[in-house]
Amino acid sequence: MDLEHIYKDMLEERASRVEYEGTIRGTCEEFCPRFEHIERAIRGDISKFEQNVVFKKFYRSTAGKSKSFPEDVRPINILLKATNYLIDLSYNDFSIEMYKFIENRTRSIRTDINLQELNCCSSIKILEKIARFHIVYNYALFDNREFESHLNLDQLKKIILTLEDMYTINNIYNEEFIAYNLLLSIDSKYPQAEKHLFLRKVQQSYEIRKFYQQGNLFKYFLECRKLDFLSFCVSLSAFDRVRMKGIEVFGKSFVEKIDISLFQKILYCSKMETKSLLDKMNVEVTSDKADFKDSDIYETESCIYKERKEKIGLSSLSVLIYLGDIDYKIHKILLNKFLCSFIELTYHKRWSCRSQEGRQLLMTFLNY
Repeated sequence: MDLEHIYKDMLEERASRVEYEGTIRGTCEEFCPRFEHIERAIRGDISKFEQNVVFKKFYRSTAGKSKSFPEDVRPINILLKATNYLIDLSYNDFSIEMYKFIENRTRSIRTDINLQELNCCSSIKILEKIARFHIVYNYALFDNREFESHLNLDQLKKIILTLEDMYTINNIYNEEFIAYNLLLSIDSKYPQAEKHLFLRKVQQSYEIRKFYQQGNLFKYFLECRKLDFLSFCVSLSAFDRVRMKGIEVFGKSFVEKIDISLFQKILYCSKMETKSLLDKMNVEVTSDKADFKDSDIYETESCIYKERKEKIGLSSLSVLIYLGDIDYKIHKILLNKFLCSFIELTYHKRWSCRSQEGRQLLMTFLNY
């Protein structure tokens, strides 16, 4: 029996069934449900990245689509395997085609999590990995004209908001993603972060946010240079906006010609980026000097050329996406072990790390 007949029989059988009510518990043990696999194979809707393994596809609108049944939804163990497979697939290819493929297939994973109302630790791990994927690609494709950074960041914000809900349900928190959200919401209020200001990563993002809102551009970029790689990737999208604000301030303050090396130092950008920004702001540049005297500063539609300042280390990319800021985490683990030993030796049984007083003392030290 060919695929057309199999598909027709399955379609008739599904049409006769009552749509599932309540929370679905997925039973699909494959990365792509059989019905969808056959349907897409008939339509020729198989990606070039799916020659070996086919993944469930995300559709923007479910209008007119077939009903969802348990066999169409993947359980958490399959979702975790699918996420890991997709992340591994992306390591050696930073093309816009690969990004669009992974972004679509991870959205289908998120949909399956939502359908089943999963809030377990495994679903948190999945969403954290997907969030880091969006963060890394925000950097990798930042100067690609086909890459829509604002849409990528919109998805990242949605994932982080979902994560925050899951953290609340599980009575935990992850300072890494609180810090990312502070950088993402740099133009808006984020009062939830205030109770976590004792955490070093959150403090750092809060300082950057403060300098941005104060218009202290030099300190803003100075602090951004201290960020870990993933946090830098998150903050990257705000750089041009901040730099143009800085150039506008210079235009109102100076009438003489200014060497563009001054902008490079204060605004943390390359010579090429500086010239592109000045051109975008309609500022004439002659012999590497910006002339504000006869310039009518405004933003034009010309493209800003960007130059990445760091290279993604492919050998460590898996560690970044799977674990996040690993250096910071190793630092905390080592500090934890050192302080445990110190408290045990200093206070002996009275303030052991297993006692309530010992744990409180330990947390006080760790949070500085």
